[in-house]
Amino acid sequence: MRMTIFAILLVTSVLSALLIGDRNARRIGVILTLAALATWLIPFTGSERVVPISWKLVTVDVVTWLALLGVVACSEARWPSWIAALQGVTVLSHLAGLMPGIAPWVYVRGTVSWSWPIVILLQFVTLRDWPPVRKRLARWWPRLSGRSPGIKASKSQPNLSPPSAASARSSAPTPRRSRTSFDRA
Repeated sequence: MRMTIFAILLVTSVLSALLIGDRNARRIGVILTLAALATWLIPFTGSERVVPISWKLVTVDVVTWLALLGVVACSEARWPSWIAALQGVTVLSHLAGLMPGIAPWVYVRGTVSWSWPIVILLQFVTLRDWPPVRKRLARWWPRLSGRSPGIKASKSQPNLSPPSAASARSSAPTPRRSRTSFDRA
């Protein structure tokens, strides 16, 4: 039952990422689809239930993690790093299979349980970035929509806005001075 629910959640997340998501969501959707297919194609002979660690699954998870790190490196958004971090925890949880006192079901549950937040986060971010939802979020909850209203200057704060173009043209140009190490702070 859990596997069916996860498969439905994965398919809806990936489809929404491909149809309405940005470039990062589409890339991550393709990566997660390929990882799910590769995991599904790994033949389980029954010996994996006795052996404490499945090196085929470790390989799939490490390749998925590296691909997600590639998306993070090419992205300006912050949310792909959360998905890559969750996948990194999945990779690290494979080390639990190397511990002698760990039951095999703990290892399996530990590695599989990190897949759920990855897919849920992809679905959430894809829907958050969809323009009709973004417009409503900007009205109801500005910080969640990614567009915070900012801090408005009060009368006690000085006006820090740049001078207008008309006043900049009328003033004489100021000579440029070299920067010192004190200016870089």
